[in-house]
Amino acid sequence: MLYQFSIPELLDEFALQFIQQLRQLSNHLRGFDLNISACKRVSNFALQAFTELSREFIHLKSLGLRYREYKQFQDENLLEMGICLASLINLNHLTIYFENLHNITNNGFIQLLNLFKKLENLKSFTLEFHYFRRIKDSGFAEIGSLITKMPNLTSFQLNLSGAKQITDKGLSKFQDHILTSKSLKSLQLKFNWTNISDLKVKDLENIYAQNFC
Repeated sequence: MLYQFSIPELLDEFALQFIQQLRQLSNHLRGFDLNISACKRVSNFALQAFTELSREFIHLKSLGLRYREYKQFQDENLLEMGICLASLINLNHLTIYFENLHNITNNGFIQLLNLFKKLENLKSFTLEFHYFRRIKDSGFAEIGSLITKMPNLTSFQLNLSGAKQITDKGLSKFQDHILTSKSLKSLQLKFNWTNISDLKVKDLENIYAQNFC
């Protein structure tokens, strides 16, 4: 069963009631896509409750999470989420979409990626971090390192648009990693509004055509 939820105006009280209802489905769900991007009135407390609920979905094969513009969202919240997601070892497909979470640091981002190394059964992975201005080249390169640690991953999509601190140096290190992946067949990248040069983008397109098309 695949459930998709998009809840535009969710308050904490109703969010917690919703979580209790989801808990009753935990043994039946195989796919779950939660979009609370427009829920600006939901607090970290409710977000943490959503995250902890994921631990109970031990049979999940597909999971999507979409959060947007939570000013109170910190590194510690991101890591709590990562710990819960890393326990879902049966996942085959994972999509994470975060936008405008300005308090997330480069270090927090790297720690999250390290947690994801436990998800060895992933076949497709979509990671979209829009306007994360504190992500640096080291964080960008760590994404490539993560890909090499996922032995069954065949499809990867990455969007770091708006990450103004990533440069050609970070892209070069990212490329060096992913070219050693033995399983990856499909790669899609977007990094608009960064400090990656047009020449480097052209180089990447050529490498992509040679290795992933």
